[in-house]
Amino acid sequence: MPTDLTKRKELWGRWIEALVVRDLNRAEEVAEEMCDQEYVLHNPGVPDLGRGPAAAKAFAHYVIATYTDIHITLEDFFGEGDKTAVRSIVRVTVIATGQRVTYPVLNIMRWGGDRIAERWELAGPHEKQA
Repeated sequence: MPTDLTKRKELWGRWIEALVVRDLNRAEEVAEEMCDQEYVLHNPGVPDLGRGPAAAKAFAHYVIATYTDIHITLEDFFGEGDKTAVRSIVRVTVIATGQRVTYPVLNIMRWGGDRIAERWELAGPHEKQA
């Protein structure tokens, strides 16, 4: 039987996959499954998106409207108790400028059972590609 950490990693992987392939319908379906009703995203680079699955759906809309050619490499996924942390490398093209950028991202999530209750996302410096 899979552990909570295994289930959480699989769910997070489906969320990332939906963003990478820019599939808004799939991202919204995963958001409904992944986020509890009080879910909130703390990210200083993103405006307040509200609470609950709607906040994750709004984040997916933002990502898909802002970026193309999305590649996300999960470097680490670990956790203990009700917390998980994910370290990733993100490579995207900014639609408005055509600029290709790479940057590290750290997500820390607090889970309420099988759903994310709170998520902190911090992006590192953006490295522009030629």
